[in-house]
Amino acid sequence: MATSSYCGRHGIDYHGSECPRCINEEQHRELLIQQEREHEETLDALLGNNNNQFNPGEYDCPHCLFRSLRRGASKCPLCHGNIDSEYWVQVQKREKSDEVRRAEEKRRHDKELERIRPERERLALEQEKKSTRQKRLEKFDAVFNVFLGFLGCILFFFFVFLVPYLSAWSTSKSPGVGSFGLGDGLRGVGGNNVNPLMFVPVFNWMILAVYMVFGQYGSLVWKFTKFWAMCGVGCGAGGLVAGLLIFVCLRQSIKSG
Repeated sequence: MATSSYCGRHGIDYHGSECPRCINEEQHRELLIQQEREHEETLDALLGNNNNQFNPGEYDCPHCLFRSLRRGASKCPLCHGNIDSEYWVQVQKREKSDEVRRAEEKRRHDKELERIRPERERLALEQEKKSTRQKRLEKFDAVFNVFLGFLGCILFFFFVFLVPYLSAWSTSKSPGVGSFGLGDGLRGVGGNNVNPLMFVPVFNWMILAVYMVFGQYGSLVWKFTKFWAMCGVGCGAGGLVAGLLIFVCLRQSIKSG
């Protein structure tokens, strides 16, 4: 028997670990983000092709500002401007400075990752435990649903078949009551006639109703019928309550880990 939770955002009750509407909205948002990312990548690829067409080099020309220079070039192939050696000295200084900056950023990034590594591992372990508990809860709920179905089948069989039969059997075996059943019935224990239709659902209730209304011992039959019916209700209610208590206790134990 799965428990339900309430989503205040959408104002609905739901079963499981998350609200289904929240999950759908999150999936839709992720889909939009993915589509936007793919669109940006396509646009960047188109711009990159155009950029490569008009900027075939690796470095910017100080004259025309297009990226048309190969490393160490002395003349721009587009504007034919002269490139002196001082330009390449400044380029080398800038590249070394960028390299030092990237190394420092990488060092800080690695240090930060190392600092938060225990927390990340703890969160990952908690998420794994949560996922395991959820799977156990789902299996346990499925087992409890099978138990409810089994209990329902037993009660259905008891009330449809056994209540009228036990009522008839109890009445026929009571001292001073005499025979119970139709005259052409089978010869039972103790000389009592037993109607074979008492073993057939629906017909047994019809025969029992006839004896209640027209039979000599109708009140006694009614008393036994009520007795066995109450036994079935009591056993069913007791089994359901016991099953619920066990279910709640075990489910809470699984949830608490």
